[in-house]
Amino acid sequence: MEDLVSEENVSEFDDISADQIMVIIEKMPSGYKTIFLMNVVDEYTHSEIAEILNISRNTSKSQLLKAKKYILNELNKMKSCKIN
Repeated sequence: MEDLVSEENVSEFDDISADQIMVIIEKMPSGYKTIFLMNVVDEYTHSEIAEILNISRNTSKSQLLKAKKYILNELNKMKSCKIN
């Protein structure tokens, strides 16, 4: 599922600011946000996240995937609003 963040997808959103991305992350459901920040920003592995949060490794992986999909969906909404 790493394809969610392919170069093609990223280049579509070159005009999105870091502030706009931060707003999306702040609005994200807390479970998604916690896992996303721990993995992407703090660079914890899924095993480390699972141990710290007392969840399964698969739950960590699932929540990260949902977080990425959430961000991509919100970016697509922003993009469609700019087109219209």
